[in-house]
This record gives sequence, structure tokens and C-alpha cells, in this order.
Amino acid sequence: MNLTNPLHPSLPFLTGSQLVEQAALLDSLHNRALKAIDRLQRDVDARKAAISSRWKTAPLDAKHKRQVEAEEIRVAILEIRKNSERELDAILKEAGAAHARAISQRDFYDSPVKTLNRLTLGDPKRTEYAAQVETVGPAELLHLAQFAVSTSNLPLAAAIVSRLDRMLARERPVGAAALASALQLEEHRKGTESLRIADARLQSILVAIRAWKSGKANPLSTVALGLKARTLDQSVLSEMEADDAAR
Repeated sequence: MNLTNPLHPSLPFLTGSQLVEQAALLDSLHNRALKAIDRLQRDVDARKAAISSRWKTAPLDAKHKRQVEAEEIRVAILEIRKNSERELDAILKEAGAAHARAISQRDFYDSPVKTLNRLTLGDPKRTEYAAQVETVGPAELLHLAQFAVSTSNLPLAAAIVSRLDRMLARERPVGAAALASALQLEEHRKGTESLRIADARLQSILVAIRAWKSGKANPLSTVALGLKARTLDQSVLSEMEADDAAR
């Protein structure tokens, strides 16, 4: 019987700070895409104005003049769009690769329990605490869990999580996920928020480029983008900006 191997030998692990770097790259590419499209749109507007100005004094009847002017503008816009494909496709390709690197980490950051276990892996205090909590009852275990949270004692919290995992669900005084979440692990926050930022930036890049190529107005208005930005963690965004400034 052949079983699918759930492990990926070539999958690298990225720390929270490394994930912030990927999100920062996508943020930079997002800015590049918007600036490129703004420049291209200004080229379109300038060409339209120049063509309209030239045909304004042409010795033709108004109807014929409008038709010829409209056709020349259409051809000019198509030319600008065609010439922009290489630049925008390169941005999209780079953004896709950065996003793929980021989202490959979802399984590492989908639970604060996983992050807690990684952070305390190999810590002798965790092993020591594990022996001490092995025989305590639910009430004492809950007290120790609160103590671990109140003192940010990660090895103790990890030992309690391991004990909880071996208990029957009805006997657990607290859930492992609730305990890990209460610790408010900075590493986990960085990782999960970077993934959210990466998704948001790639979506905005895709929408902006597709809208430009199709000749439609960008459906993500300034207000909508502002509202979406407010749902992202500002401290991670600030770290991304600091990383960009240091380059």
C-alpha cells in the first residue's frame, strides 16, 4: 500500500523575521506596480491630449474628425499597453515567487502551539518542567498554565501543552491553543501577520495590473485600500518600512 508522504524535503523554514522580509518585498513590488501604472496612465493622458490638440484644427468635418481622432487614440493606447507588458509581467512574476515562498510557511504558523513548541525545542527547562507537571491534577495544571502566561515562561507552557495533549478532552482544564495564544508570542504574530500582508499585497498587484491591461478603472478605490490597510498589523508594517530604509 502506497502512502503519500506528508513531508516536503525541499521545503525551507522561514523565521518570523524572514517572513517579514518576504512581505516587505511584496510591499515594494506593490509600490512599483502602482507607480508604473500611474506613469503609464500619464503617458496615455499625454498622448490623448496631443492627438486631440492636433486634430482640433484639422480641415475636416466634425464627425469625420472625431472618428479619426478616436481611432488614433485607440491605436496609441494599445501601443502603450503592449509596450508595458514586459515590465508589468516581470513585476507580477517576482511577486508570485515571493508570495509562493511566503505561503509555503502557512503550516508552520497556523497554530501558536506549533510556534511555542519550536521556540522551546531542545530547552532543558522544558524537559525538567515536563517531569514536574506529569502527575499534577487539573486544578494545579490550570494554575501553572496561568503562571506560565503571567511570567512568559515558554518552557513551562510547552511542558503543560505536552501534558494537555495526553489528557482526555473532558479532563483538560484549559485548551492547548488557548494557552499558546495567551502567551502572545511575537514570533507567531510576525509570521501570521506577514502572511496576511503578503496575501493583501499580491491581490492588490493582480487587481491593478489586470485592470490596467483590460483598460478598466481599478475597482480597489483609495477608500477601500485604506480600509484594508487598517486591518493589517501596523507594527509589522513599520518593521517592513524600517527594513526597506536600511537597504
